Amino acid sequence: MTKTFQYSILKYRPSYLLDERVIIGLIFHFKSDLGNKYIFTYPSELKRVSNFFPTLGNDNIANIEKYLQGFRTTADKLGSRLSSSEQLLKDVISSEFIVDDANSFFFSEIKYGSFDSIEQTVNYYEGQYFKFYENDNVKESQDLVVKAFFKKSLRELASKNDSRLKYFEEGVNIKNKITSSKFEFRWKNGTTNLVKTLGFDLFDKQDIQDKAFKWTSAINYISKTQEYSNYRFDILVSKPSDKNLLNAYEKALDVLNDINADKKIFQKEDIKQYAENALNTVQPFI
Repeated sequence: MTKTFQYSILKYRPSYLLDERVIIGLIFHFKSDLGNKYIFTYPSELKRVSNFFPTLGNDNIANIEKYLQGFRTTADKLGSRLSSSEQLLKDVISSEFIVDDANSFFFSEIKYGSFDSIEQTVNYYEGQYFKFYENDNVKESQDLVVKAFFKKSLRELASKNDSRLKYFEEGVNIKNKITSSKFEFRWKNGTTNLVKTLGFDLFDKQDIQDKAFKWTSAINYISKTQEYSNYRFDILVSKPSDKNLLNAYEKALDVLNDINADKKIFQKEDIKQYAENALNTVQPFI
């Protein structure tokens, strides 16, 4: 008899308005002849959260850890209390963990699979979803990874003490009535160009789609304002490493192509060529 399990991904977003999110936990429901078993697991350290949201502070990180510890305790107790229950994991999450419209913590849609070993299954998914927590070399958001690749390309192409590099203005925040949108660079040739780097090496197709919709809406709004109506928007993107998410990535590119503004989209394999063209044509701001 096939043994089945369900799982859901716990995500954290400090601002409902900005809707930036990071994965912080996993909940599993294993069903077998021995009954139901619930497991909640989370990273041993939350460095990725503090790196992704540097303004949170130590007190907020400590509070997140308390919530995660509480979720683990709740899951451990559910194993005996709901051992013969046929409740769906979705219903258990809503009744025992968190309501659907909670602001900072929320679970993804339920995913399904089959298993032989509970321990091996949990270890596998921890490795897949928490790998960035364990990798000291990956401390920045995916957007910053793409930004670093563009900067590196510029420097490799430039000569020593190349004065053209100073014409790339770094870190541009554009405010609107609700929030602000950050672009990694601004530079000028025939037009004034805003560079937005978007890394789509994420864990969930919904995150990929949400990110594309967010920036499509933001750029459409910005381009309609008088100050930025003549700007060009250069969007540098990277694809997911998980081949199962490539279809979601292609759909995200379709969404970005719907931006109703002067824009160009460059995938990672084209970024070095973009950097070369930019370096050869950049002009000083007057």
